[in-house]
Amino acid sequence: MKETQEINKVTHSPLLFVDLSAVIVGITDQTPHVFIVDVDDKDPIQGLPGGKFDPKKHQKMQQGLRIVVQEKTGFSLRYVEQLYSFGDNGRMRNNNENGHSSISIGYLALTHAQNTIHDRWLDWYHFFPWEDWRNGMPSLIRQTIYPLLKQYAEQKKRHQQAFDSWDERMYEFFAFGNRSWDPERVLERYEILYEAGFVNEAVRDGKDLARRHLKEMGSAYPQLGQELHLDHRRILATAISRLRAKIKYRPVIFDVMPEKFTLFTLQKTIEGIYGMPLHKQNFRRHVMKSKLVYAADDICIDTGGRPAQLYRFADHLSIERAQLSLLPPTRR
Repeated sequence: MKETQEINKVTHSPLLFVDLSAVIVGITDQTPHVFIVDVDDKDPIQGLPGGKFDPKKHQKMQQGLRIVVQEKTGFSLRYVEQLYSFGDNGRMRNNNENGHSSISIGYLALTHAQNTIHDRWLDWYHFFPWEDWRNGMPSLIRQTIYPLLKQYAEQKKRHQQAFDSWDERMYEFFAFGNRSWDPERVLERYEILYEAGFVNEAVRDGKDLARRHLKEMGSAYPQLGQELHLDHRRILATAISRLRAKIKYRPVIFDVMPEKFTLFTLQKTIEGIYGMPLHKQNFRRHVMKSKLVYAADDICIDTGGRPAQLYRFADHLSIERAQLSLLPPTRR
């Protein structure tokens, strides 16, 4: 009922379109990949699959999402979760000649599809390379992002003569000055880079600061991850943040794993999503204690070493167990 009321509020306006966008996540080689499509024949920049909500065909937004995604990708979505509504910054560039504007409702969708070796499936760290801390702080942060943001902060201080909240967020979210890295701040970090004018979307959206950077730096302007159509990278950042937060209290990893797996594969997949390394023995103790998995009747011989026990997820989870996480404390 609530969703229907929200739909009515939006779709009764003749000046507003509702776009439905899906972040479809699958796993290959223990690394999360997202499905990307050609959005517009006139625009070479790719984006997330989706389409317009049609109140004449779709009773609910999520139903509309499932329909438009299946039409464009062939996927029949299983787990789907609404993320957020997006309507500012780059979204408004979607206005048409009649003055119609649009908002986008973003969704997170998880799939068991393991065959993501396809030019439509891209490693999500391709879009956010600074988010992959599995082997420690990425060199991109030390060598590129930190100097750029530090220089920008110093320029701001010369004009404002103050250490404001932006500086504090920059230091906190990018773990400057011995601060700890919070894997769930994906969106905030992207927004900082956008605000500072160091991502292509800021240039494309006509932000004066970004265009000034581009003019001054020329070919040295940083390429911080692949850009996406409109505000789709902002939607993707939101999805990554949500999934990283969710695996701390829900075993949603079930929805991206194959039927059988080794504990090594399970650990590496969780690390791939969370972007941080896990302590092997702590992880295994935590998993076995949770009783969310049980040993299958066979083993995996394709390990490059000794055969490994295969496991399955418990398919009869109680409500209490469904609240458990497979993510133990991360190693700092």
